[in-house]
Amino acid sequence: EGKRLARVLDDLLDLALAEHTAADLRLTDIAELAADRVDAWLPVAGREEVGLAYTGPSAITGWADPVALSSALDAVVDNALKFTPQGSQVEVSARADGETIALTVADGGPGLTEDELARIGDRFWRSNRHQNVSGSGLGLSISRALLTAGGATITYAPNEPRGLCVT
Repeated sequence: EGKRLARVLDDLLDLALAEHTAADLRLTDIAELAADRVDAWLPVAGREEVGLAYTGPSAITGWADPVALSSALDAVVDNALKFTPQGSQVEVSARADGETIALTVADGGPGLTEDELARIGDRFWRSNRHQNVSGSGLGLSISRALLTAGGATITYAPNEPRGLCVT
């Protein structure tokens, strides 16, 4: 319980910092950043027996806070790996979309209901179906705060035929 409480306090501090720290926007190769984060998570994916891959161009340059974007992407990939069953795949992709760049993490997990999609990202919220999975329920709130500070957004949708797609 002490370790769990320490993790929640660390997450609360991270959220407070994310909400009150200005973004440090720089010209960033967002595709390279995404591919690097995928490489960093490969040992966890291997341990969980989940496929993890980056697909998309090798370079897409845009304005971003690379530290905030890396942290937000890490939280999303961490969740995807937690909820994707063995033998399934998590795919991280990047694409230019007009004036913006979209990063997408699509998993093969159980996905969320429409009601759950409306709540995802709320502080401390966790699906009743996933209460036995470790975490504080703050990771996606922190991601949203980090991205919002840099002018970015985070959205959630079903991944067909199953899973969650985070953009």
